[in-house]
Amino acid sequence: MSPYELRRECVELLVKANDGHPGSVMSLVEIVHEVVQDLDLKRDKLIISKGHGGMVLYPILHERGMISDEDYANFRKPLFPITMFPNKAIPGIPVSCGSLGNGVGYGCGFAISDRSIRVVVIISEGELYEGSTWEALMFARHYNLTNLRVIVDKNDAITLGTPDECLSIPWGVLNHFPFVEVRETVKGKGVPAWEGKIESHYWSQ
Repeated sequence: MSPYELRRECVELLVKANDGHPGSVMSLVEIVHEVVQDLDLKRDKLIISKGHGGMVLYPILHERGMISDEDYANFRKPLFPITMFPNKAIPGIPVSCGSLGNGVGYGCGFAISDRSIRVVVIISEGELYEGSTWEALMFARHYNLTNLRVIVDKNDAITLGTPDECLSIPWGVLNHFPFVEVRETVKGKGVPAWEGKIESHYWSQ
């Protein structure tokens, strides 16, 4: 599945549900497409901490046979597990996410308990406002969790505006964490009605 195909599948799911967080989903497409190429999602851990964008993984899990056709066709329907936010009842989803700031801590737990697996955590720049994120980053550095990779989706838009408008983020400090990568992305990328718009954080027709 190419990034284009993944983005198209996500748009179709969002339109079908008539609800969701398209801005955050679309900005994750290239990151997730690249990350999953090197992961065994039945063993390694991919945590999309910014849970409002977590549905970007569903088309990939469906393609790999980890989500059934029936469940995939009933995205967001009552009594089916494929919810808007990551749900650990789904194979390939190691933890349920939605409450921001927990993903790196979860990732540290997996990484320190089994150093033979690879753990990737994708967080939003807004999660850098959470003290728990920084505590987990310090824990990872202290215990030299070389099997942990943290990626920040920097799309310059959070719920209330741009980070500079709300509270500037000390990006330079992240240079002290060699396992952290900052990716410049575009909120709502690929859909003109959503692209670069803070209001695409949440959308409903």
